[in-house]
Amino acid sequence: SGDGVVARKSYELTKAIYRSFEECGISTSVHHDLPFFEFKDGFKGDEYLSHDAVRERLEGSLQCIRAQYDTAGIPVCTRSTEAVISNESFFHRAEDTARNVLPKLFEDDARFQSFFDETFRKRYGIYSAWFPRGSMSDEEYETFLREKLINQLAEYHTDAELYHDRESILVFADSPQMSYAYSFWG
Repeated sequence: SGDGVVARKSYELTKAIYRSFEECGISTSVHHDLPFFEFKDGFKGDEYLSHDAVRERLEGSLQCIRAQYDTAGIPVCTRSTEAVISNESFFHRAEDTARNVLPKLFEDDARFQSFFDETFRKRYGIYSAWFPRGSMSDEEYETFLREKLINQLAEYHTDAELYHDRESILVFADSPQMSYAYSFWG
């Protein structure tokens, strides 16, 4: 299946950052984590894929990524996010964020509400491709897709918490409108 668009984006950026540090004489290492937690319920892209099928594709992607870094002479540790935190623990933390942190942001921060509304508008097309409507009414479907965005933002928040105290530069590859979500939590 190859390395995928997101992996190629992050690889190119990570390679440039690594080379910049290398030119400055700064020793560094690269850890490339793939987010297995994103696909706990499977995934619908060109076709529906079960969680196990997604895992198989992501493991194949890890092998492609490792080979690219090896070819470039960059030492890398490739792993799934399960190497950092169990899926169960991650889901628990993300669900807590969705229930307790994000609702407070909606109440207290107009910038966040504006960001959410704009992001939902921009991601509606991709979400509707990933998550088919089925028999839901327009209102039910919009509520369902908004919940998917809330869950994605909760996952980003949890990512930020996991890596916050480390001496790291985090490279998240996603669509441009999601950069605010990554930067919102520092």
